[in-house]
Amino acid sequence: MVSCAYSFTVEDVTSRVSPLILAAHAAAAIPGLQVEGLCPPQSNDGSMARQGIVDSEGNRWVVCTPLTDVAGVGIEAQTTLLHILRQAHQVGRLPFDVPAPVGHSRDRAKLHVIVHRHLRGNELTWEEIDNSPTLPGSLGRAIAALHELPPAVIERTGLPMYSAQECRERLVGLLDAGASAWTIPPNLYERWEMALDDATLFRFTPTPVHGDMGPDSFMVSNGVISALAAFASAHLGDPAEDLAWLTTSGNDAVVKAFVESYLAARSDNSDMHLIARAQLLSELALVRWLLHGVRAKDSTIVKDAQTMLTELSESVGDEPLLDSHRDKRADWTEAQWEEEAEKAPVSLDVIDGLDPNAPTIDLSNVVGNVSEEED
Repeated sequence: MVSCAYSFTVEDVTSRVSPLILAAHAAAAIPGLQVEGLCPPQSNDGSMARQGIVDSEGNRWVVCTPLTDVAGVGIEAQTTLLHILRQAHQVGRLPFDVPAPVGHSRDRAKLHVIVHRHLRGNELTWEEIDNSPTLPGSLGRAIAALHELPPAVIERTGLPMYSAQECRERLVGLLDAGASAWTIPPNLYERWEMALDDATLFRFTPTPVHGDMGPDSFMVSNGVISALAAFASAHLGDPAEDLAWLTTSGNDAVVKAFVESYLAARSDNSDMHLIARAQLLSELALVRWLLHGVRAKDSTIVKDAQTMLTELSESVGDEPLLDSHRDKRADWTEAQWEEEAEKAPVSLDVIDGLDPNAPTIDLSNVVGNVSEEED
């Protein structure tokens, strides 16, 4: 099991994560490993540094090291999850492989390195998704297989677990925070508020969720998904989180094939509003992006989020997320409005309906008494 009881700053670590340093740590982590050279991937996103290496037998490996306390704290839970998922793949429960660590090391300066085998395939791209006749279906089946795993997969790791109600409350909190940070267009706020107030929208069974899916999360080989990586946001929660990125892509044919294959591979199809929640989550992601910019004090991100929110506001207009949220009177004809007006009571009707035996007050006397008191 990987220990995570350490602390460091980005500046401390980045000075010690050169490709050659990481390669040396890989050799120390895996007895007998002889590093012959470097290869892709090579990345550093400020949270995690990665470097590909090739051993003397031509095998490819990936060496990773967390660069922040936040990235490091979740390593132990993620490692446990990845080993469980690797076992699920080996017994046929998952149609894709995962980057399960096979070795790790730590030097005296607390540089923590994790090594996993290079995942088969190439990184997925939007172009491939749009043009492949097989990838949308493969994506649907792959994500469905992850969601079909039992909750115990997450329970055993210590990763976060959220009920349907807690998922809803987290979104309410997100919207409140966004509204405090910036004036969200009124039509968007009303659209989202109505959706979050609708309890029926959040009737679902929590599942194991990846939580941060996108094309770069997947590896593809021969037109099918071969591996899934980047489980830093994994948790038990709303399966719609893993659908939002693709169901709102704008390619109707891709979305149709993806959703059909996903639903066909799920044993529980009682979630009637799965796709609607995916749409909601996709839209609220812009609020999350706005708040990220605010917290990072990055004006470029803030302006980008504000622009996208404004464009979304113009795009959706007054359309509610669900048709059931629509005020049907918005579609009434003039004749319907006139008919409704005729049903409204007028003052004479109200007077005629009064009880003739009810006590009355002589207002002239009241006024006179008031005037005398004032004098």
